[in-house]
Amino acid sequence: MRSGRRLVVSACLVENLTPGVQLVDTAQGGAKPKSLLEGPPINPAFKAALDELVATAKGGQHESSSWFNPSDSWLVGHMRLFHELSESDRAQVLTEAKQLEGSAAEANAEGRAAERVWPHVGIRLNNGGLASFSQLGVVRRPDITKHFIDGFQKNRHSPVVDEDDQELLAEILPYITEYMRQHFVTGDGIVQTDRQIGDAPGRSFHARQLLFGAAYPQAAYMWRQLTFELPAIERREPPHILEVSVPHWLEDLGLTEAVRARIAKAGMDKLVLKAPTRGLSLHLGFDYVGEHKMGPLSIAMFKVKEAGGLAIQAALSMARTRDLSGTIKNTAVVTVGPSLHGKSTLTIMIELAGSELAGRLKLETDPEEGVFPMNDDIVMLQRLNRDGPADSGNGQPVPTYSIDGTEDNFYAVPFGLTRKDDPITYDVVRGTEDAPNPQETLENVPVDPVSGRPDYSHNPVRNMRMILSRSRLLERKGARGLLGKMTDGTITDSVHVPLDHTDRVFWQAVMRQNTVIPPLRRVTLDQ
Repeated sequence: MRSGRRLVVSACLVENLTPGVQLVDTAQGGAKPKSLLEGPPINPAFKAALDELVATAKGGQHESSSWFNPSDSWLVGHMRLFHELSESDRAQVLTEAKQLEGSAAEANAEGRAAERVWPHVGIRLNNGGLASFSQLGVVRRPDITKHFIDGFQKNRHSPVVDEDDQELLAEILPYITEYMRQHFVTGDGIVQTDRQIGDAPGRSFHARQLLFGAAYPQAAYMWRQLTFELPAIERREPPHILEVSVPHWLEDLGLTEAVRARIAKAGMDKLVLKAPTRGLSLHLGFDYVGEHKMGPLSIAMFKVKEAGGLAIQAALSMARTRDLSGTIKNTAVVTVGPSLHGKSTLTIMIELAGSELAGRLKLETDPEEGVFPMNDDIVMLQRLNRDGPADSGNGQPVPTYSIDGTEDNFYAVPFGLTRKDDPITYDVVRGTEDAPNPQETLENVPVDPVSGRPDYSHNPVRNMRMILSRSRLLERKGARGLLGKMTDGTITDSVHVPLDHTDRVFWQAVMRQNTVIPPLRRVTLDQ
């Protein structure tokens, strides 16, 4: 009777097992819970091929190669620019552009985004800047971004590299590795760009992009603008983060017909493979800069978490204002929110002087006040290794985590931009009539090929982008010297919060969804 009751209880336990947990047999024949967040078994052949690829990529091009960290002019010189084409080639491009415009109009009329804005050329803008157009996709693809789960739990919403993927990739990866070996010997065929993510000493990452071929040099050109300069002496050192991008991988790697057939059967014509424990983001079949920008950033986010910190999608600014008592306060402003929900806009446009709020409150413009924009996408909260007391001596706790921005400039959406509605952003990206900006860099923005004038009012792919210069933004806002005032001249430019000179941190969330009202919170250093 007692034995029967135990069997019934066991059955109830199995029936009411916690979601996300399954029973697996043990060596003793019993069962124990196994989380469904565990990754699939690791294929030894795949693991060996992956490690060999990473080791080869860390070797990189020889520094004597012209493909080793080439200059901006080298990258632009390898772009296929419309105004440099022959008359017949320009006519062919214009014919294709007309077809694309028709397809875009049809897609937009049906409520869909167009697949492309323009053919595979770049256009010189009327201020001397450059516009390029993605050919292999215009948005990031989380649906085909797969993570190699090795020593950490998977995200229940993200695809993983399963056993079938590993078996196929075990055959594909050696082709990529061999391509690298050959072209590292000949010193061509792969554009190597070594940059730095973040600018905080001792808390930044050396990231290396290896871009196969020269068909899409804008991927390296724009990524360079978003990241920080890495000292030349460090470019030969093994990087913390690798991004390996093979846009035309099915054509360029010399795959056998048998392997190509297996790829076609698996439907793997495009893939983003994340192997964070190896520091790798592998991109197969992409030229969209947004995917190349987030590749290294996503690996940096993992590394921060692995070290006991947290990385968040957020914008970052420092504000210097007077409180009601007239005392100057330095405030870090962290604006959390998903892509395309206004983080960049808020970071760029928040301004005290001459604002509507200042007018309503009858506040006088104070030259000591202002907002210093730092970052608009990924912020890293990194654990600080500080010795000494937890109290600073004035009753304030010593911060134990940093607040670090990651990028030097902003990868923002200029849709609807006009000088009338947003004169600051317009002048920063386009310049003025007297001082045009020859560094304007656009992606998937329609441009008149004759006049070179961009059309920000028309967004057929629903994801036009620009590189917005943080340096020009500081100049236009008159905030260049603001950080120096906050830090008594010890820091004049930075995308990381100077915690020793910060009185408080404001956290806010932004979301363009009228069913959600994000709270505005003030968090103390204790919290």
